[in-house]
Amino acid sequence: MQLYLSNSRPWRTDYCTEDGVVLYKADAPRFSWGGETISITKLQPSAGNYQHNYAQLAEIEYHSGGLFSQDSRIKIGNRNLAAKEVLMKGHTKFWTSGYGERIFAGPDGKMYVWKMGSDKCRLFLKDTEILIATFHRKHLGVLSDARAASLEIVPQGQHMMDDILTTFIYMERLRTQKAQARNAAASSAGAAGGGGGGGC
Repeated sequence: MQLYLSNSRPWRTDYCTEDGVVLYKADAPRFSWGGETISITKLQPSAGNYQHNYAQLAEIEYHSGGLFSQDSRIKIGNRNLAAKEVLMKGHTKFWTSGYGERIFAGPDGKMYVWKMGSDKCRLFLKDTEILIATFHRKHLGVLSDARAASLEIVPQGQHMMDDILTTFIYMERLRTQKAQARNAAASSAGAAGGGGGGGC
């Protein structure tokens, strides 16, 4: 299944089917100090037909880290856990170009791993190369066909779409933060290195 994003920020967007039906909504404040609460709602069927009726699915209390920062938390169903308990750190080789891995247990009892690349997140069945979900970034169509951002979930993962979507939103928020920090560090290093003298 392909879920198309109405906005390039996965934590502040609608998730639509190819037919334009909004299955999920994610919303977060545009400005916050030290953290933000991401609310995720899901379209509910009514009398066998989908109406515009949304119910709370999950809530993510996202904190960017720091000396006095609280732990991020994920609330889904009757579970309210620290994000690090839901998504446990994996063993990332130091030479990889991405931002690490997070492992979580699916409702089917299997283990899955989100891998944060330099530009997107992908979900695999743990200890395999079986791809379960991947994020496709928006293309403007300069060198290739234009396309909206989308989250693709293969049939093997569609029984746990709620869990995939919730963890994806957290992971992409985390990946974006790490990318911004890395870019800022690179810019600072470049500015420091470019301040040499004007010798011959």
